[in-house]
Amino acid sequence: MLDFLFITSPTNARNPHPPYYFMYLASYLRNKGLDVKIIDPKGGDRPDDMKLHMLDIVSKVAENTSRFVGLAAFHSDYDMILELGEMIKFVQPHTTLLVGNAHATLNPEDFIYSISPFDIAVLGEGEVTCLEIWKWYEEWSINNLDALSKVKGIAYYDPDQVEPFVRTGKRHVLNMADLSYPDYHLIDMQYYLRPQKLIIRRIYTSMVCVFAGRGCPFDCSFCAANNVWQANKGKACRLRPVNNVIQELCHLKNYYNPDFFYLFDDMFGMSKKWMREWFDEKAVFDYALTTNEKFGVPFPYATQTRADIASEEMIKGLKETGCIQLDIGVESGSQTLLDGVNKKITLDQIRQVFSWCKKYKLRSFATMLLNLPGETEQDLKLTYNFLKEIKPSAGVIFGVTTPYPGTKIYQRHCEPLRRDEYRLLINNRLNPSQDRFKMSSHNLDLWKLLEKWNRRFKATPAFERMWALRPFQKLYWKAIFNSTRKKEYMGCWIKDLFKTLILYGFHITRLYKLVKKMQYKDKY
Repeated sequence: MLDFLFITSPTNARNPHPPYYFMYLASYLRNKGLDVKIIDPKGGDRPDDMKLHMLDIVSKVAENTSRFVGLAAFHSDYDMILELGEMIKFVQPHTTLLVGNAHATLNPEDFIYSISPFDIAVLGEGEVTCLEIWKWYEEWSINNLDALSKVKGIAYYDPDQVEPFVRTGKRHVLNMADLSYPDYHLIDMQYYLRPQKLIIRRIYTSMVCVFAGRGCPFDCSFCAANNVWQANKGKACRLRPVNNVIQELCHLKNYYNPDFFYLFDDMFGMSKKWMREWFDEKAVFDYALTTNEKFGVPFPYATQTRADIASEEMIKGLKETGCIQLDIGVESGSQTLLDGVNKKITLDQIRQVFSWCKKYKLRSFATMLLNLPGETEQDLKLTYNFLKEIKPSAGVIFGVTTPYPGTKIYQRHCEPLRRDEYRLLINNRLNPSQDRFKMSSHNLDLWKLLEKWNRRFKATPAFERMWALRPFQKLYWKAIFNSTRKKEYMGCWIKDLFKTLILYGFHITRLYKLVKKMQYKDKY
C-alpha cells in the first residue's frame, strides 16, 4: 500500500509545467521514508479528453491503493476536482482524501462540509503538514479527530463539534535549506522536455523550470499569491541557497540533459547578495559544462523580474551568465492604472529596464493586462504609445484581468461567486465574459479589444515561429546546434510553418474569431 498518491487535475493535461507542487511534496516525503506516487495525465483538454483522463485516473487509483490521496485545486477547476474526488472515494472508500493549493488554502470551506468527498484541506505549504497527517494515521488512529486537531495548517470536518468546520492554527514556513529539489523521476520528464515555446516565450526550447525560492513580497491587487503565502506563519519570502539551486541544475543536466532552463520566481532579483552569489556560481557552473564533452556549451536560461528591482548591474550579470531572455510584468502604460492596482512601479523604471536589455542585447518580453479597474480609452492610448516606445524585442502577451477569489480586485469589484460559478473563471483571460468580470470604465467589447491588440502588437503574429531570429541570440542557436534533440526542433519548425500559413489565412478571412469561440465552447 502506498502512503501518498498525488493526482494532477485533468484540466492541466496540456500544461507545459510539471506539477511542481506535488513533486516537492513527494521529494520531502520520500526523504522521510514514505512511499509516494504521482498520477499526471497528459493529452488533450477538450470535454471528451477530460472524460478519458478521468476514467484513466480512476483506473490507476484502483490499482494503487493508498492511505492518502491528494489533489490540488484552483478556483477555476473546482467542479472538476469535486467530481474527481467523488470518483476516487467510490473506488477507494477507505482512503483519506486531501486537497491543497490555492483554492483549498483561501476557501477551505468549499471542500470541507458534511457530504464532501474530501476529508482534510491542507492550507499553505504542505510538506511538514502531510508528514504530520501521516503520523496521525500511524500513531493515533485515523478515527481520532482530537489528535488530528494538533496538526497545524489544516481544515477538516468534525460532526461532534458545535462548529463542525475545524481550522487549526497556522504552521511556520519551511526553511529553504531543508528543502530538496523536486522528485523529477516520478513524472514523465520526456513529455515535458519536448521542445515547446510557452515558457521561454516565442522560441522553441527543451527546458525545465527551477525555483530559487518561495513567496512574493509584493501585494498587487490582481494577484492572490500574497494571500496564499500568508496561510503560514513566518517570513513567506525565502530563497534557497545558491549552491542548492546549482546542485539541482547539475542533477537535471546529468540525468535529463535539457537545453535550457527558466528561473521561475516571483521575487527573482530581490536579494542583491543572492544575485552576486548566483553570478559567481553560475559562471563556475557554465565553465564546468563547457569542459564536459557530454554538454559542450553553457546552460542558457531565461527568467522574470520586476522593473523596480532590476539594475544595470543585474542585467549585465544576467547576460554574462547565459540569460537569453527577461520577462517583465509591465501590465499597462498608464501610471494611474498601475497605481490603482498597487503595482508600485513607475513607467520610468519600466523604460529603464527595457533600455538596459537593449543595451546588453538581452531579449525582453512584456506581459500586459487589459480590463484593469477603471481602465478608460485614454489609458488604452497611453498603453499603446508606451509599448511602441519600449519595443519589447521578444514580443508581448495580453491577458484580460480577472478578479480571482483571494485578490483585492475580487473583493472590490466582483460580486462573490457561488460555487457553481467558479467555472466562469476558466477562460476569462483569453475568452472574456463581458459583464460578470468587466472592471474597465470604457464600453469597448473586451473580446474585440483583445483580438485587435493581439494583432496590433503581434502577440499572435502570423510568423511568430521565426521570432528567435529577432533579436539574434548566438547562445540560443549554439545550444540548438549542440542539442541531442535537433530532429525534434526541426520537426516543430516544419509543422509550425504549415500552422502559420493556416492561421494567416484565418486572420485574412476573419475566421479566427469563429475558430477561437468554437475552441472554448462547452469547455469544462
